[in-house]
Amino acid sequence: YWDDLPNLKNNMSAVLNDADFKGWKVGLTSFTDFQSCTFCTPGDWPYRNELNLRDVSTSKAAILNEIASWTAWNGGDWEESQYYAISRTIAEFKGQTDRPLNIVLATDAISHHHVAPATLASQLKAANANLIVLATDFSYAGLPSTSAFYANFIRSYGLKGVVVNLAADSSNFKTALKAGLTNSYCSDPANLLGCGPINGISCGDGSL
Repeated sequence: YWDDLPNLKNNMSAVLNDADFKGWKVGLTSFTDFQSCTFCTPGDWPYRNELNLRDVSTSKAAILNEIASWTAWNGGDWEESQYYAISRTIAEFKGQTDRPLNIVLATDAISHHHVAPATLASQLKAANANLIVLATDFSYAGLPSTSAFYANFIRSYGLKGVVVNLAADSSNFKTALKAGLTNSYCSDPANLLGCGPINGISCGDGSL
């Protein structure tokens, strides 16, 4: 994610200043990989809770400061620890809000199965969570592309979620995020009231 991270950082300021996100709570988690992966190092981590849920209106600076400190780091093989990180995020964050969680994963790689896909799917359903994957499409020979990998996971287990393609350098992060949120909610029959354009958040039932 070396060339993507600077653009994610630049986009996050615009996201948090967007009126559509006023009153939202945002938390931050991160991952690189398990230390046991091929070519990984003792400095790798499969999951970190970087910032518990905070109201955007009162904690914008703290959120941006945390993101500004991030660097892309190692994760020496093609698969990383996304499934494990999502699982831990659900477990830690679901008690911080009485609203459904939107789990947003920005990534350019597929995941190890340290958490079985069926187990993760059950967690997502139990938490009534939406999985929004923002994927830079990249693949090695014989392995699925990033977007195909996560789309297959969502489709196979009937999850609430969507995969949106990021530009090669994630320069469209804000647009992709809003498209993912809109499609994730508006593809759910319970949330069809007032669904709006793909690049705006305008579901009218208040669940956002």
